[in-house]
Order: sequence, then C-alpha cells, then structure tokens
Amino acid sequence: MELSHSPMESLPPPRSRLRPDRLDQPLLITPSRRRILELVHKYRYMTPRLLAVAYGKDRGGRGLSHVRHELGALWRHGYALRHFWTQGPLGYGSPELIYAITPKGAREILDSEAYAQVRQLIYRRASERRANFDHHLALTQLELVLELGARDWRVAGYNSDERRARVQLKLAGKAYGLQPDAWVLAEFPDGQRALLLVEMDIARRENARLDQRFLAYGTLLSTRLEDLKKRYGVNNVIALFVEPSDDEVARVRGRAIEVVREAKFSPRPYFVFWNRGAWFEEQQLARRHLAGRNGVRERTWTVRVLRDPAEVLANALVTGMSGRQRPLFQG
Repeated sequence: MELSHSPMESLPPPRSRLRPDRLDQPLLITPSRRRILELVHKYRYMTPRLLAVAYGKDRGGRGLSHVRHELGALWRHGYALRHFWTQGPLGYGSPELIYAITPKGAREILDSEAYAQVRQLIYRRASERRANFDHHLALTQLELVLELGARDWRVAGYNSDERRARVQLKLAGKAYGLQPDAWVLAEFPDGQRALLLVEMDIARRENARLDQRFLAYGTLLSTRLEDLKKRYGVNNVIALFVEPSDDEVARVRGRAIEVVREAKFSPRPYFVFWNRGAWFEEQQLARRHLAGRNGVRERTWTVRVLRDPAEVLANALVTGMSGRQRPLFQG
C-alpha cells in the first residue's frame, strides 16, 4: 500500500524548515493538526505509518511525510506524547515511535464532559512506559482494517481491552473472568447486526491456556447467547481468534475442535480464525544522506506496512471450524 512515501527519500531539509513552530509561542491548532489529534485519541496508540493510513483516507491521500511533520510539532508543544518502541517488528528496519494523546491534547479536541469520561484512560496511556505495544498496535490495526475496509457493512461500535469489559463465568465450578481483547458491533444495510468478540494472539500460546480460553468462549456463547443478543441488539455473536500466521490458525483451530467436541456445547459456539500475517506487505525503502564533506551514502531497509484495509478484508479470509475459508461476513 502506498503511503505517500517514495522508494527513494531525498536529503533532509535544512534545520530551519524542520521546526517552523517556535517553542516560545503557542502552537496554532490548524484543522490538519486537530484531525491528527482526533485520530490519535480515537485509535489510542498510533505509529506515523498507521496514522497516515487513517489520515490519508479522509484527506485526499496526504500521507506519511505530512503526518510525521505535524506529529513532531504536536509532540514538541505537549499535545501528543511518544513512546519509543524499542523492540518493534523484528527484522524490519529501525524501531518506531508510538504516539498517544496527552491531557493537553485531549482538552483541545474534547468538551469538558467528554474529557471527564476519558481522563483516566488518557493518563493511563501516558504512563505506560513498558506497555505491551505489540498488543496495543495490533488492536489499532484491527480497528483500522474493520472501519476503513468495510464496504457492505459498517462498524457501529468498537471497544478495546483498555476499558476492561469482563464477563464473569463458571468453569469447572470456579469463577473465571473472560475479557475479550475487543468488542466489535457490525451493522448491515438491512438493519441486521452482529457482535464480534475478538481474541488477539500476537505470539504462540501454550495449549493449556488456549484450551481454557476456548472453554470460556464456548461456555459464554452456549449459555448466554440470547442474553448477549438482547443486550447488544444483535442477530448473532461470533468469537474471532486472530493469530499471527497460517500455521497458528491451523494449530489453534485443531485445539478448538477438541475442546468443543469434549464439552458438547449446545448450541455450538460460532468460532472463526484469522491470519493476521496476511494483513501486511513489505516495502523496501532507501534514503540518501551526507557522508563526509562531499560524499553521499544510501541506506536501504525493509518495513512491514499495513495493506489497504479494503484489500485486507477482501482477500484475507477467515477460517471456520470446518476448515473452509470465507469473508469475515458473508453477503
């Protein structure tokens, strides 16, 4: 996916052009900067590349270089904060910066009532210096794919795990708290609605933990299905397990089949599995920079970028318990 970032990046502009905003003067919040603050707040944690996907969608394709420039100004003036993602995607270029909104930035775009409702979340994001950023960004990517990629349906509601929506269950006579990573309401043109309960796996999980999660989701969808339908006004509830690779999809689906077969759930829970690795593509980038008095060197590196969300939803099919692949929602 092209993010307004050419394969050959030119020499950096002079220092005077890098920082036109003066720190001794208030920063002018232009419509562009306001929109960037709104997007950073909405999606919680954003890298410049992810923000360019969202920003370019409603701004006529203006992408990565513009977003980076504006983010720098917002960060220097205290409207946004940034975390240094020291690990980053293994084997893909340099570590990335992750941006979140600050209380100052949130007060700029929200009225007092709206700010009071999210104040604790804003401060929590700012304090997470050692957070699981892989997980945070995976949920951001999921939301971008679903919201920007949908064509014949729309996302009517999205709650991530930071709001900690937990369901209390009984497993083998013991209390168990099930907290999906995301709750997604999908709405269709005919008024039908579906609820997705998303379990986002970034890395391989041990079998015992997988089995317990499948048992919990199976228990929820077999004993409280009608309650969930009524509470959320939906026609169906689907447990969506997002895995890092096709191999993991095959492995966890096999575990799910065994758990469901042994538990003999009635009605049988609706489980689907999605390979998150198919959401991305690799791009080779290059940059020229000065080396010594007269020399110019070229550095090349590979980045792993999110594909066009519409392409992801059209081509990255989910797998059902039967092993058949299909779109996330069938028309």
